[in-house]
Amino acid sequence: MDESRNSTDILALNEISTFRYVCYPTLYFLCIVGTITNVLTLTIIGTKLRPLSVQNILLVELLVTDLILCVFSLPGYIYEVFYPDQQLPPWLCSVFGVTMIYLTGSHLIALQHISLHRYFMVVHPHSTSLTFGSRKRTLAIIGVSYAILFAFFLPSFGGWWGKFGYVKAMGMC
Repeated sequence: MDESRNSTDILALNEISTFRYVCYPTLYFLCIVGTITNVLTLTIIGTKLRPLSVQNILLVELLVTDLILCVFSLPGYIYEVFYPDQQLPPWLCSVFGVTMIYLTGSHLIALQHISLHRYFMVVHPHSTSLTFGSRKRTLAIIGVSYAILFAFFLPSFGGWWGKFGYVKAMGMC
């Protein structure tokens, strides 16, 4: 055994080993199961439930953000942490950072839309001004919400107000 290693280094190596062999299979499992269940649910909603109700439109909004998370973001995160010595190309690192942060906002917006819709349906069931209303109005609300979220990301995406990329101190995007 190398004498230059102290007990803290050995403890850190054991924690990394435990993290790799316990957490990674769990994350891979979530990626696979999340992808399959989101695709199946989207298929069922898309083929069986026509025309889409407001509730189903909001559910599709959440399913799409979850699917992007399972297909792109979680595997990218796993790769980054599992292979810290293999840095991603700068452009991919930037796209990965923007996607991770944007997905966080997207999930919050989708959950907020579903919560507000449920609230309006329970507390104000006969109101026409407080509900999401028609499908067109629901899609307009979703579009405006994501446009506002995108507008908040423009300064960072353009590099005027910080930027997304590789963080050397963390060894990841």
